[in-house]
Amino acid sequence: VRGHVSQSRMTIDYSIGKNTTEGMTHMMCIDGTEGCENPKPCQSELIVLEHGSYSGDPVTKVLLQPLTGRTHQLRVHCSAIGHPIVGDFTYSHRKDSTPYRMMLHAYYLRIPTGTELIEVCAPDPFVPAMDSNWEPQRVTRRLDDTIQELK
Repeated sequence: VRGHVSQSRMTIDYSIGKNTTEGMTHMMCIDGTEGCENPKPCQSELIVLEHGSYSGDPVTKVLLQPLTGRTHQLRVHCSAIGHPIVGDFTYSHRKDSTPYRMMLHAYYLRIPTGTELIEVCAPDPFVPAMDSNWEPQRVTRRLDDTIQELK
């Protein structure tokens, strides 16, 4: 996410609804925003993994865990706390256009189907070997260790 997140862990708790403002109907919004229709309770857990820079700008690598399931939930919550996801053109108010992709990645998915548990893990692409624009400066928590703690 953009900027250095100061808290090591937080629960983001903003209800999310549909944005009915002209020109923004493709977006979701937090309760209390003008044009926010039918907001529903929503929570996400944020855990800081690393502080560093991306193309020279301060960024924080975080683990996000949606505790509810709303459209664009993680994107809206990060923007609402002042730390939009790197490369998120929509929720950075059309400012973040230079990264080659949005830096949002499903590292671990756990899907209970009723008859079986499906677990999938995809390697972390946000490492200097995969993207030379990412420069870690301080590791707070290791991703693999944090995932194991949350299981």
